[in-house]
Parts: sequence; C-alpha cells; structure tokens
Amino acid sequence: MRLFAWILLPIAAFADDAALLRRELARERAALAERCAKEGLAEEAARERAAAGAESAGRPWVVSWDDERQAAYEAYVKDREEMLLRFADRWLALGDARAAVRLRPDHAAARDRLGEVFAGGAWVPKADADRMLQDLLPFGGRWLPAEEVRKRRSAWAEAWEVRSERFLVRSNRSEAAAREVLALAETVFAAVHRELEGELDPPAPKKLLAVYDFATRADLLAHLESAHAGGPDHRASAGFFSSSDGASHFAPAGDGFGLSDDDVRRHEIAHQVCDAMWPPQ
Repeated sequence: MRLFAWILLPIAAFADDAALLRRELARERAALAERCAKEGLAEEAARERAAAGAESAGRPWVVSWDDERQAAYEAYVKDREEMLLRFADRWLALGDARAAVRLRPDHAAARDRLGEVFAGGAWVPKADADRMLQDLLPFGGRWLPAEEVRKRRSAWAEAWEVRSERFLVRSNRSEAAAREVLALAETVFAAVHRELEGELDPPAPKKLLAVYDFATRADLLAHLESAHAGGPDHRASAGFFSSSDGASHFAPAGDGFGLSDDDVRRHEIAHQVCDAMWPPQ
C-alpha cells in the first residue's frame, strides 16, 4: 500500500504543476490580449483571448495600419514568441515534450526528447533521418535510393503528397515545394476566413481541399487533357480552380503572365476556399 502511494505521489505533483502551468499561460495570454486591444491590434487581441479560453467579443475589424501600429505588432510578435518559448521550456522540465512542441513546434530540445530531428524540411524520427543520410527516401512502404524516388515522384502519377488539417497538396516538383505550397494554402484559408467570417457565417470545409502543383505547364496541360476534357477555358491560364473536382491547379507562371507564382497560387486557392465554405446553390 505504501509503495502504491509512493508511485501516485509524483503523478499527483505533476498534475498540480501542469494545471498551474495552464493557468499561468492563460493569464499571460489574457494580459497580452488586453495589451493588444489597447494598442489597436484587434485581430491579435482576439487570437490571444481565444488561446486563453475566453469567448470572442465579436468580429474584429482593422481599417488602418500606420507605423505606430506596425511597431506595436512587431513588439507583440517578439514578446509572444519569448512567452511561448518560456512556457515550452517549463513543459519540457515537467517531462511533457509534446506540450512543449504544441507551443513551439521548432523546440529542438523537445524534439530531441521525442526522438526526432529536422531533416528533409520536416521533423522526422531519428531512424528515418539516418536513412535519409544514406541518401534513401520512403516510397511505397520501402526505402529506396533518393534519386530513384525523386525520378518517380516527378511523374504526376506518383507525385509527392503532403497534408494539413484542411489541405492535401500534390506536387511533382519536390516534397519541400509541396510543403511550401501547403503553408501558403493555410495562410490563404486563414485570411479569407478572417475577412469574411461573421458576414456569411462560413461552415468548415467537409473534406480536405486538393491543391495540384505541377512542375511544368506541359504537366498541367497533360492533366487538363486527361482529367478535364482538354479544358479549353484554362489552356491559356497560369492556373485555375475547378468546381468539378474542387481542386486548385497551377504550374510556374513564367514571364508571359505578368504574375508571380505565389500570386497565382493565392488567387486560385482563395477561389477554392470560398467555394468550399459557400458552395454554389
């Protein structure tokens, strides 16, 4: 009985410390929210209130942005990162590396505790990183020579695929390129949702939104022929969103379109996000 009590004691102490950490973090986020509100950073204030567990006070609108507000925003970002790092360190000291990573995904010591290292543009188990150092990459449940994998992934039929909470990006450029497009897509989703939420009360998308990132225009045109009956309306475009498959499609724009690749990607993904939130009747 004494042994059982001795085992339970550190568990109870950990629970108390974890609860204390959560309360302290919520208080600091609430204080940061109030500071942001006073400095005119309405969206940042709403973000910190939500993270602290407080109910939203309504839809924030920012109608102007001057040098003073920019300086306040930069100070907020710096202080917020320092706060999250401080609490991530404390979670790690408690032995909860996962909680530390949730606050700071790039927390190297917490990742190391979890047996992960940064390789190939992502945090991966050390065993996988060791294989990558041997110039191997995963493919079809096996580890194959990286050059063979890259060659096979460059064909659209076996392209790289990466996922997030809302998007599935398919790219035959590289896995790193697919992750860059994925990050951009999530940014566009957040921006569209922030600007339109409250006006139309958007529902969450019911499925992952597909984004097709082609390495060349030839790849894009071949996809048009095979999946969109030639797509005559899109043949001269830098990219397009199709309601038939609910996917964004784009290839490098080139000089002839007068747009950057990211301009095209943001434009098409914005169409896609709005279509998913408010489908045509």
